[in-house]
Amino acid sequence: MKYIFKSYIILSLLIISFNSMSAVKIVECEDEEGNKTFQKTCPPGSTTINEKRIATGSKDATEEKPVKLDQIGSSVSATMYSIPTCSPCEAVREFLQIKNIPLSEINVEGDIDKQAELVKLNGSLNVPITLIGDRKLSGYNRTELVSALKSAGWKDPNEADKKENEITNKTE
Repeated sequence: MKYIFKSYIILSLLIISFNSMSAVKIVECEDEEGNKTFQKTCPPGSTTINEKRIATGSKDATEEKPVKLDQIGSSVSATMYSIPTCSPCEAVREFLQIKNIPLSEINVEGDIDKQAELVKLNGSLNVPITLIGDRKLSGYNRTELVSALKSAGWKDPNEADKKENEITNKTE
C-alpha cells in the first residue's frame, strides 16, 4: 500500500510537469523609442509590457486555444506607424495579436525623424499606417487587414479548421 501511494504521487507529479511544459510564453516588449515587438524574451534595453502563455497541444496548460504547427514561425509580420493615444492603432494591434501576427510598432509621437519617415511613406502624418507584405493600410479595416495577411501568405487557422471539418464530414 505504501508503494502504491508513492507511485501515485510520482505519477501525479509527472502529469503536472508534462502539462506545464506544453505551453509557450510570448512577451510584448517595448524599447526606449516606444517600438513594440512580440518575442520569447525581451532584448536588453526594452521592457516587458504584456506576457501570454499559448498552449501548444494540451488544453490544460492554459485556457487559450492551442497554436497549430502551421502558425509557428510564420513569415508574415506587420509594421505599424502609430501614436500611444490612438483608438484605431489599438484596434489594429489587438486584431494582429489575436491572429498571432508579430507586430513591430514605430511610435511617431514627438519624433521628427519618424514623422518624416511616415510622411515620405504615406504623404501625411495620419496613423495608423500598417505595412503587411507589400501592402500599406491606412486606419483600421478588418477586411483589408485579412486580405493583406492572406496575400502575404498567412493562412487563417479558423478556415483550415472549417475545411478539415468539411472533409471529415464528407468522408463519414
